[in-house]
Amino acid sequence: MGDRKFTEHNTIIVSIILVTGTLVLGIPMQDAFATSISDCDGDSSADGERLILENDILDNDGNCLAITHNNVTLDCKGFMIDGIGNTGSGVFVTGNKVTIKNCTITDFLVGINLNGSEDSRITGNQATSNDWGIRLQNQSNGNFIVANNFDNNESVGIDIQGSQNRVSRNTADSNGGTGIFLNGELADNNTITANTANGNTNNGLEIQRGDSNKISRNIFNNNSDGILVADTFTQFNEISANTTNNNADVGIDAGSVGDNQYTRNNCSGNGDSGSEPTGLCSPQA
Repeated sequence: MGDRKFTEHNTIIVSIILVTGTLVLGIPMQDAFATSISDCDGDSSADGERLILENDILDNDGNCLAITHNNVTLDCKGFMIDGIGNTGSGVFVTGNKVTIKNCTITDFLVGINLNGSEDSRITGNQATSNDWGIRLQNQSNGNFIVANNFDNNESVGIDIQGSQNRVSRNTADSNGGTGIFLNGELADNNTITANTANGNTNNGLEIQRGDSNKISRNIFNNNSDGILVADTFTQFNEISANTTNNNADVGIDAGSVGDNQYTRNNCSGNGDSGSEPTGLCSPQA
């Protein structure tokens, strides 16, 4: 009985020392047992790992960080992951329930690439000067893309191919192609809300293929078209309460209304018309 009390007492003392040492050294509790990475060899090695970037990574050729395990967190702490342009991905994710946050990613083919990743969270990142800011493909479903900047990329800011996700409060401005692009079979049931996609060379948002998506409360100004629904077989999308002003061509270009629903969209000051066909905007100007 005495030995048991002695063991419990020592265990408590050791725990106190560990906690006190962590606080004295100024190491946050959540980072005390994290894995620090400083180069592109810092791939995930186990489920539940926490990766902390401790410096900028510059001029990497090809893929940089690969996250292949589940429940991994990558926190860049504001540091940069930089490529040499048009090759690889800054962060390539195939694991599920992954968190990527506070990263600045530049000069890759794809800034953040989710390939078959599910239930992940991408937040507080900047992916600029890549070909694509972020790409979600191969049924990367159930991910939450929130409060990121995908601006000034050569092609597309947010590229969703054959995947179902929630995209909210991001910017996809001044890209060389389209701000937000839904493409490919199974690009269905996405929720795109409260984003801005302004000043893109092509369109603010384009649905090339995709059904039953909810597009609401976004701002698509100063693009070629504000919203383009390109495929007449695209159906059951709800496009509501968006602002599509001062676009060079059309606020909402639907080609054929089909079975999509358009309500309370504001389309003002567009070069050609508020919408084609007419009647998809309120007010129409």
